[in-house]
Amino acid sequence: MVVVAGACGSDADASGAPDIIEGRTMCDECGMLIDDVRFAASYRTADGQERRFDDIGGMLNQGQRDGVLETAEIWVHDYESGEPLPVAEATFVMADDVMTPMAWGILAFRWADEARQLAEVHGASVLIWSDLLEVMADGELLPPGLRHQNDSQGEGN
Repeated sequence: MVVVAGACGSDADASGAPDIIEGRTMCDECGMLIDDVRFAASYRTADGQERRFDDIGGMLNQGQRDGVLETAEIWVHDYESGEPLPVAEATFVMADDVMTPMAWGILAFRWADEARQLAEVHGASVLIWSDLLEVMADGELLPPGLRHQNDSQGEGN
């Protein structure tokens, strides 16, 4: 009976965001512990593989490399509450001066008004999921090390 109950429990887990426990869940991109779920993201592929990330940008980076951003179930966490939400329901802010765990500077919000308020304070962009995918496809979302390298190269020109 215990084995059957455990098997049923795992099916229920597959219907929502993969669990992330602050300070205990490891990021699949960088290997560090996820210490602040407000910046976290996760996805589940069609074959049931789950990946968890300490930074939305890391999830985008790995998801693009794995070719799953168009087909996986993807969740981000609301910056205000820390609650997971599907990416289609989120509004994103990209702010260079907001420090996220891996310096991608992407925050997710359940409510667009909250996103716009923070973006206004930081002079940042407000996007929806399809906008983020477009930014990735256009090569405009660079890993933190490359972003700063490109910034310093641009100064001398």
